[in-house]
This record gives sequence, C-alpha cells and structure tokens, in this order.
Amino acid sequence: MRAGKKSNDAELVVRALKGDNDAFDCLCNRHKTRLSSYVFNKIRNHADVEDIVQETFIEIWQNLWRLKDSQKFPNWMFRIASQIITSKNRERQKQIECMSLSCCTNETGAPDVAAVLVHQRNEQRQELDDLRDRLARAINQLPDSEREPILMQMSGMSHKEIAQELGLSGAVVNNRLARARNKLKSLVAKN
Repeated sequence: MRAGKKSNDAELVVRALKGDNDAFDCLCNRHKTRLSSYVFNKIRNHADVEDIVQETFIEIWQNLWRLKDSQKFPNWMFRIASQIITSKNRERQKQIECMSLSCCTNETGAPDVAAVLVHQRNEQRQELDDLRDRLARAINQLPDSEREPILMQMSGMSHKEIAQELGLSGAVVNNRLARARNKLKSLVAKN
C-alpha cells in the first residue's frame, strides 16, 4: 500500500518505523510548509530555514522510534525543531563572542587579559548607553500624565512628594506610575 494523503500521521509513523520510506516522505511533505513557517517565525532568517527544516527531518528519521504517541507527531516535530534552533543560536553566540575577543590577543596569539577586560567594559558601556537611549525615547512616548510622575520618581522623589507636587492623591500617582512602568517595559523592548 502506498503512502497517501488519506493516511493519518499515526499510520504513516507506524509504516515509516517498519521501513516504508514513502510513508516517511509523505509525513515530511505533509508538514514541511508548517514546519518552515514555524522555523521562520522563530529565527526570521530565510537563509537558514531550509537547513533547519532538513536537519529537523533528519533528526526525526533517526529518532522516530523514540516517539511514544504517534498521534502527537506534529508537536514532537516542532519540539525537535525548537531544540535545533536553540542549539544553533548557542553556537552562533559563541562564534560572536570568539570573534569579538579575537581582537584581544597579544603578539603570540594568546589572550591578553587586560585587553579582554577593557573590551568587555567597552561592550558593557555600549550596552548601557544603548539602554539609556532606548529608555529616553520610550519616556518621550509616554503621555504627559505618566511621563511627569515617572521623571519625578527617577529624580528621587517619593510617591508622597510626587502626589503633593502634582496635587493628586497617592492612589492616582501609584496608578500612573504603574501604567508608565508597564508601558516603558514594552516600549524599551520594541526600541
């Protein structure tokens, strides 16, 4: 019997486990578009999608015998893809760290500890400056009723002092500050 569109995933998994390559091909073809969309939504890089999808299907083929409930094939497939994406992100981060530290070697090629520390401080300073810029842009996007109390709080004023200065109740100030902080979190993350 040939693997066809009428077979469900569970049947195809059972047949693939018995060595039916057509059944496995049918599974892959059936889920390739969904898997590609899933991977793209996770990594936002068209160039790597095909490689990750292919690696996912290879991993599935090698470990299909581990799937305990063949009804849950799609969930299992997405979990494997997610693990591959996480692994690739870790590798990429290590490469970036190695590249950024490659400028911190002495003439023998050995790491120069002082240069590494300066490099790390510079990176931290840059990240802090970037965060400050994003926060300033986010604060400017707040409505005046929320911007004013948050700036007062950032300058060291207490809730009570802010309430007195603005002529508001403590509850109103607390609500405005809470709204401002929530908006700032999302605005800073977007910027």
